[in-house]
Amino acid sequence: MPADVGVRGLKKRILFGDLRNPCELYIMKKFLISLLLPIYCIGVSVCGFAQSGLAAQYLPNAKRGVAYAMKGLAGCYENGSGVETNYLEALRLHKEAAYRGDSYSKFRLGALHKYGFGGVKQDNELAFKYLMEASNEGCDGANSYLAEFYEKGLVVEKDLKMAIKYFYLSGNYYFEKAKKCERLAGVDSASAPKSVVEGYLRYAEGPDGDARAMYALSQAYMFGLNGVEKNKELGLEWLKRASDKGLTIAMSEYGDYLILKEKYEEAVKVLEVCSLRGHQESMKNLAHAYTILEIRGVSIPEGVIPNLYIAAGDFDSVRKYYPSLSGASDAEMFNKQVSIFQSIHEDGTHAGAGQAGAGHSTVGQPPVYQPPVQHNNNYNQYQNNNQYQNNTQQRQPVRVLCPHCNGTGYICVVKSVPTYGTHTNVKTRCKNCSQLLDHGIVHVQTKCYHCQGKGYIER
Repeated sequence: MPADVGVRGLKKRILFGDLRNPCELYIMKKFLISLLLPIYCIGVSVCGFAQSGLAAQYLPNAKRGVAYAMKGLAGCYENGSGVETNYLEALRLHKEAAYRGDSYSKFRLGALHKYGFGGVKQDNELAFKYLMEASNEGCDGANSYLAEFYEKGLVVEKDLKMAIKYFYLSGNYYFEKAKKCERLAGVDSASAPKSVVEGYLRYAEGPDGDARAMYALSQAYMFGLNGVEKNKELGLEWLKRASDKGLTIAMSEYGDYLILKEKYEEAVKVLEVCSLRGHQESMKNLAHAYTILEIRGVSIPEGVIPNLYIAAGDFDSVRKYYPSLSGASDAEMFNKQVSIFQSIHEDGTHAGAGQAGAGHSTVGQPPVYQPPVQHNNNYNQYQNNNQYQNNTQQRQPVRVLCPHCNGTGYICVVKSVPTYGTHTNVKTRCKNCSQLLDHGIVHVQTKCYHCQGKGYIER
């Protein structure tokens, strides 16, 4: 038996950080828990247990149904950051965030079902559906998982060409895996892309170009990633092309850019589509654009703006700008939010309707999405007894935290670092955004281009 096989070899790899697969990571976690549990129990008996750190910061907005907070809190439960590790609770929170249009949570749902950690049902078919939908909405983290499905013939028929495509769409870290698949598929090396960006271009160009490759190019040029020189003009051009193709994340970001440029009529056209797909972040930006247009004298149907703020989880704005709803509780508005998303999903107007240029039609509404249990909803009494009032003249621009950087003025961008020939499956978590990062990948903070580093947006 080889020296690194068996219990002794596993212990050696645990000590030296050379774990090779998710099963070994899971065993390592159980091993460490068995060592640290007595100390943990003593600490709990003395200090008690409470949410802390990032988990405590995410909790208030998560209770209001804000997708990014639910996603962040789910990451805390996955990583044990401020709370006890609980994969089932992470799964539940990711489902709630995914129900509100968060593609990253759909990716994490796929990953959790693929590996079946901590009591989560291992289901490759369900994992593939989540991952495909996440990818088709612009979450590049799902692409490497999809590449593995095609490479190994899991759930779908083995297809090395599709595996190559998804490895290229996964970014610089998976470039060598793409080349390996090309060799297995017998692809002529002379005609193959020489870099990840060339791979993006191959799949982005032409009338049937893939919107995900276009979006990847936009990020590369905007932030100077994957060995290209930063070029914001070219990045915006590719972002618009991805938006025109119907990629949700590109449409949302391009709509946000149009708002920053005060092109509100154009922004509304883009953000309305995203909002009807159930993309929560677009709903808040659309409410902002509608509010500005209403101030400028454009007629907006009664009740649309407050409903958008409610759907986005911005209950404070509802109470501030609409006195007739100032008495509505968080619970009542949360239930109203749930009913809004229910109607969107039931109408089939969300992202499951399909997006052009994605290479595959998206999976329909994920079969396991369930909204929270609803309680008595008295929200309608506020709507029936008190008609929405036109408070145009009362509204003044206010400063709100930038939702993209959470008020810090900085966002994370991906950067590759040399690995010097080492390899490990152990992932590290970014201390700023809590995203799990592969070996050789780090996050670098740069000034948020949404708020220009100010940390707030005037609305």
